[in-house]
Amino acid sequence: MTNQSLSQEQGPIDLPKAKVKRPSEWEDWSKKDRMKWLRDQRRQHKGGRPRRLIESDVNRVNILMTELNNKSLVAESLGISRSTLYRFLNRFPSEEMTTEIFEDIGQAPHVVDYPEIGTWYKRQLLHSKRSTARQYLVHIRAFYRHMLLHHPSRARPSLWTSDDILEYLNNHEPYQRKNILDGLRSLAKKAQEKFPRINLALLPTKKANKEKRSHAGREEYYCSRGQIKALIENIAAATRFQEVRNKAMLATLYNTAIRAGNPSEDRGLLGMRVENLHLDQHMAEVKDKGGQWWLICGLTDQTIHLIEDYLREKNRIADPREGYLWINERAYPLRQGQLNAIIKEAGRKAGIKGKILTSKMFRKTFVKHALESGIRPMSLIGTGKAVKTCFCVGWTGQKAIDTIMTFYAPRLFSQIEEDREKFKWC
Repeated sequence: MTNQSLSQEQGPIDLPKAKVKRPSEWEDWSKKDRMKWLRDQRRQHKGGRPRRLIESDVNRVNILMTELNNKSLVAESLGISRSTLYRFLNRFPSEEMTTEIFEDIGQAPHVVDYPEIGTWYKRQLLHSKRSTARQYLVHIRAFYRHMLLHHPSRARPSLWTSDDILEYLNNHEPYQRKNILDGLRSLAKKAQEKFPRINLALLPTKKANKEKRSHAGREEYYCSRGQIKALIENIAAATRFQEVRNKAMLATLYNTAIRAGNPSEDRGLLGMRVENLHLDQHMAEVKDKGGQWWLICGLTDQTIHLIEDYLREKNRIADPREGYLWINERAYPLRQGQLNAIIKEAGRKAGIKGKILTSKMFRKTFVKHALESGIRPMSLIGTGKAVKTCFCVGWTGQKAIDTIMTFYAPRLFSQIEEDREKFKWC
């Protein structure tokens, strides 16, 4: 019996499947295109499959780790991704392995242990708070991922150019570009020799974008008194606790015009603490950006009434005498995203359209209504250099406190007390 007749009796023979998956359009290709694709697979390492490390590579990896002292550079030298290197080092740990440069940041970001980024980060910490440097690093990581995706041959930070940054900025809305640009400009400003291809002269400056970023005079950032009242009365809430909290929170935000802030740094509205309230004196102490403390002296009777209602409900969840003022039902402090979501939902229920409903809107609306109510600009005092959007007195040191209390406090506090009666939010 011939081989041909044997194959006819047994039917078609099942060949082993290829390890590299064929493209979905394989059936439509000509024979010439198929052969070209097969030849391309043979030219690539393991037919185009990702390069992997095995146990026999341990010594080679350890030598590179010792010589380069940098995981990103080791991954580049081996022709693998950094994630692959992490998995390999976890499987085959060694005492010779080096640690991360930024242990407080962790292993998740792929860019932080490049030498040029390390130089920039250490210098940035000398010019700003750690939180600012970390926020810049968030934008740098995102830009690094963009370069890996679109320009992998120039993904290393020292190869970044001004044109790459401009291309990246064009992918974002104008209102998003300012913070991104601050972080990326800081690379060349703090470590120019490490980033020679970033030309600051080719990048937009704060001054050039200030007019575009300004919200002054834009009607969508100002609400009427009726709309403010509608926002507070149409709060969306699933429970009684959420209802009284959200009403008190928005009333306080409008009454004081403070920034939303950050509870992790005890700043702004969301960083307010119960022990810093002095409701019997219509006062509260709040820390603003830059670590500056404000003594708010203009809390209205309506706002105080809502805060007191909220504190009675808060007693069921947490100690009403101390801790963060604005919390959820699990006793965790609220975040800015949650605050803005509350404002937007209240605006939707109230039928307010054509307005940008964020915490920023309350600051701008307060000033407009305060001046319309006949409140004297002196009551909106700040450090003395400029009018601030708050019934408050700010201080940064003992000398400033002594000066304010000795020369300005009696007259200023009596004036604020008179003006407080003029300001109504409903």
